Amino acid sequence: MIRSVGFMMFMFAGCATENPHDFNGGAIWYSEDEEIPEAPPVCMAQEDPVEWEPHSCVENSNGECCVWLENKIESQPVVECRYDWCYDKWDCEWHHVLSKCESVIE
Repeated sequence: MIRSVGFMMFMFAGCATENPHDFNGGAIWYSEDEEIPEAPPVCMAQEDPVEWEPHSCVENSNGECCVWLENKIESQPVVECRYDWCYDKWDCEWHHVLSKCESVIE
C-alpha cells in the first residue's frame, strides 16, 4: 500500500497546473510576406464582359458590381435578360454572378 501511494505521488509530482493569470503580455510578429497590401494592384484596362453600357453599378470594398439588361424582341413573348458581373480590383478580373432571362407578358 505504501508503495502504491508513493508511486502515485511520484506520478503526479511532475504535473503542474498553469495559472491563467500569469500571462505577461507579448507580441505577435508577422513576416513581411504575410502582410496585407494597403492598396490593390494597378490593373491593366479590362474590357466589360458585356458589349453595351451597364444599367447600374454599385461600388463595394472589393471593386464594383454591375447589372446589364437586355430585351430580346425577336421572339414572342418579349424576353428580358439580366446579366450580373462583379469586378474584383484585387484579382483584376470580372466574375460572373448571374444570368437570368424571363418572358415579359405584354
